[in-house]
Amino acid sequence: MDKQKRCLRLAFIICLMLLCLAGCSPGTQNGTSQKGHTGDGQEGVTQTEGEEQLPEQQLYLLSQMDTEQGLITLLNLDTGRYEQYAYTDGTFFLDKYGGNTSSSDFAPGMAVHATLRENSLMLEKLCASDTVWEYDDVRRFEVDEEDAIITLGDTKYSYDDMLMVFSGEEATDLGKLTEQDVLRVYGVDRKILSVLIVTGHGVIQLQNTADLEGGWLSLNHKSYYKITEDMEVEVPEGDYEVTVAGNGYGGSVDVAVTRDTVSTINVDEIKGEGPKYCTLTFAIGVEGAQLYIDGVAVDYSQPLQLKYGIHRLQVDAEGYETWSRRLFVNSEEAVLEVGLTSSGGVTSADGTESGANTNNGSSADNTNDSSGTGKVDEKYLEKLNDLVDAVIDTQRIKTSSGILNSVLNDLF
Repeated sequence: MDKQKRCLRLAFIICLMLLCLAGCSPGTQNGTSQKGHTGDGQEGVTQTEGEEQLPEQQLYLLSQMDTEQGLITLLNLDTGRYEQYAYTDGTFFLDKYGGNTSSSDFAPGMAVHATLRENSLMLEKLCASDTVWEYDDVRRFEVDEEDAIITLGDTKYSYDDMLMVFSGEEATDLGKLTEQDVLRVYGVDRKILSVLIVTGHGVIQLQNTADLEGGWLSLNHKSYYKITEDMEVEVPEGDYEVTVAGNGYGGSVDVAVTRDTVSTINVDEIKGEGPKYCTLTFAIGVEGAQLYIDGVAVDYSQPLQLKYGIHRLQVDAEGYETWSRRLFVNSEEAVLEVGLTSSGGVTSADGTESGANTNNGSSADNTNDSSGTGKVDEKYLEKLNDLVDAVIDTQRIKTSSGILNSVLNDLF
């Protein structure tokens, strides 16, 4: 009987021990990570004591850095899920070579690896990935959303639904990219992971254009557009000297174009009184040369009066190549030196091919000979000029501006 009681007592003690061990072992609530929501529609991660650390080579895309809350949101490229972790002044930020850097060097769209502090959701370190290529200052690109292809230069790359596109720190759509944007692109092999718009674009819009329609708009005296009714021009963000000239009117104004905004210019406020004329003196270093302005032979022995706008110039001289240019006139006076090239390739000593620039204390007082230095066949140039004018006169100024600008700049 005593033996039976001892056996029962021993069995009871063993059961108690098993129960205690069961209470101390990892369970489904304390030993695994639980997926939750960050509050903005992205899935986050909560972690409890005993969770394993993140694999250090797991590749993430940086989605958001909340500097006020000290939170970083990452896209896990394996799972397609967003994960959110905290960081502090003690978190290490490393470049792709493992060197220390600043959190300010990390931007949305970057490919990174993450390491957590033991048993916490706090980032121990965030390191830029060295397994991902990065192309900076990308200006020539093409997007084919139908086939999910992005062409950088002459090379085609694929992308998938996890592609991230950012304008600054804000997410945006791939379809909003334009040829005016400058990009930074991250990818692996022939697949693009993320696109960051480094330099975006805005719009310059002209209002009250009636008196200058058919004239010309100049941006920093480098890009030229024929003025149409209340025209709009997409341009990279930045500072511009906007000059208008035509039909005897002209003037300039400085404009700061910001990303995704429209900068409106009231032409009536800058065109001035008209018609305006420039007193233009020609210095042609070849005796007997003939000057044509807008196809009409003129006597250039004395200063000439040219109405504000763009004029075609041509100089012919026996034994020399024909010199043809367009002149953007928007100053009160200027001197234009013309250097002719002989058939043997020697430039006349008394002239140059540089533009004549006159400044009377105002940015509006520049008359520019936007000359190129290439040799152009006269008949070819005339036909090309006519073609450019015909195309620009259409209503396709927005869709054709990039191509036409390239042609015009070659002519100038």
